[in-house]
Amino acid sequence: VTAELAAAGLRQTHWWTDSAGDFGVSLAVK
Repeated sequence: VTAELAAAGLRQTHWWTDSAGDFGVSLAVK
């Protein structure tokens, strides 16, 4: 995910997952 965001000119600042690890949410800034 980090490489894909960087290719789009974005930088990941936060990453959250649920306790089971079934899904994640990423926050990125330009």
